[in-house]
Amino acid sequence: MLIKKRLFKAIYVLPFILLGWVLSNAYHTLQREKEIPEVSTIEAKRARLQENISLNTRVCEKEVVNITSSIEKGIVERVYVKIGDYVEKGETLLELRREELVNALKKEELNLSQAKEKQVHLTDIPNHQEYLEKEAEIKRGNWNLSQAEKSLEDVKELYSKQAIGYREVEKQGLEVKEQVMNLEKLLREKEQLLKRLIEQKREIEVEIPSICHRIADLREQIKNCVVLSPISGIVKKVVIEKNSKVEYGTLLLSIGDQSELIAKGTVKESQFFLIKPKQKVGLSSDLLGKRFSGELLKIIPATASKDKEEKEAGEWQIICSIDKIEGLQIGMELSCKVIIKEKEEEAIVIPPEALYEENTVLIVKDGRLVKKEIVLGEQTQDQIEVKEGLKIGDRIVVQYPEEVKEGMRVKVK
Repeated sequence: MLIKKRLFKAIYVLPFILLGWVLSNAYHTLQREKEIPEVSTIEAKRARLQENISLNTRVCEKEVVNITSSIEKGIVERVYVKIGDYVEKGETLLELRREELVNALKKEELNLSQAKEKQVHLTDIPNHQEYLEKEAEIKRGNWNLSQAEKSLEDVKELYSKQAIGYREVEKQGLEVKEQVMNLEKLLREKEQLLKRLIEQKREIEVEIPSICHRIADLREQIKNCVVLSPISGIVKKVVIEKNSKVEYGTLLLSIGDQSELIAKGTVKESQFFLIKPKQKVGLSSDLLGKRFSGELLKIIPATASKDKEEKEAGEWQIICSIDKIEGLQIGMELSCKVIIKEKEEEAIVIPPEALYEENTVLIVKDGRLVKKEIVLGEQTQDQIEVKEGLKIGDRIVVQYPEEVKEGMRVKVK
């Protein structure tokens, strides 16, 4: 009976003993896991050895479009946008008053109508009203002269018969001379009229295109009273407000074109001789965890820079293209490497901080650190070529805590 009681007691206590053993093992395992150091690694890959210049850049618009007034004189009626607004291409930005332009257009259209009507009358000068009237006057002058000359012949015949005195002959002779002078005057007037009508025709031929040009210009100005955005982008500057007076060329506002972004940065004057346009650049964003590529577009000497601090520091500004802009925003900072030299052949390359000892690195294999002897090739400031000792896919330690040693179990970050 006693044996049965002891056996029952042992069976009852055994599960608790097993549970304690399991918990104790788990606790000690966790403690050991906490003691295992963590290391940062990179994967061995083939790449081209590069020599580059590192700098920080900022994402900017490739172009800021300044929008100016296209009318000679005007007043701002409404402004629909403010700084920071995003606008689409073709969106209305502001309106200018157009009443004066509309009135001027009506006046010019009336002038054109009158000029065209006048041109019709000058198309056939021989049938022009004034010309026909002058022809009629000349015709009457010729008839009057012929009548005066006939009367003179009659008077002379009567004088030869001594029917009248010579005084009557002289009087009629003066009448003929007067009619001759009148006819000559009419002929001169006809010539002057012809010249005047021809000159008017020429003036009209010049005036009509001029009026048409002014009408087209006024219509364009009326159209331009509604200012539309030429691009899609962000409003960077608004320099006018309602009731502001503007003239041709007055700056109204500026819009940053975000359809294409660039990266701007500076290099020291001592480095400018190493860089040149069309060199490849590598860009990276710590915030996005992404890498981008591009090329060097432009180098601006310190003396030509608009930035006062850059000019005083003797820094040269560089502008780089960005091939893909997904996720990038204006003002973001990007790390940039301008590739000034690149080896044609690919090899396994590692950063200098991956060296554990001279000509050795540590790799992680089956959770433990293994020392590897390597044969080094060419080196740059940021890269070392590995000719032998590593294979593609090896996890190479790049940060070495003080307690890390060969053979130690480690965890990879």
